[in-house]
Amino acid sequence: MQWAGEPAPNPPHPDPGGYDRPPAPDTEYSACFTFIRWYLAPFAHSQNPDKLSRIVAKTARKMSADARALAECDMPAPLAAHFAP
Repeated sequence: MQWAGEPAPNPPHPDPGGYDRPPAPDTEYSACFTFIRWYLAPFAHSQNPDKLSRIVAKTARKMSADARALAECDMPAPLAAHFAP
């Protein structure tokens, strides 16, 4: 039930798995970019390579093509491949 003056509830995501979702809002792009640009290198040392690759792939999928292009930074080729257009 919605009370007067309350904002409407958010509609559910079409795919809870996240693979066919519409693009995320700019805020999420910014968070993903910030993680990749500033926190990936220190974070990478605490993860095994397979898990890290999955994390980077999921992060890249959440970003727009423009944001992925901006995220080009020094990273190993297998991880950078997730950002290729």
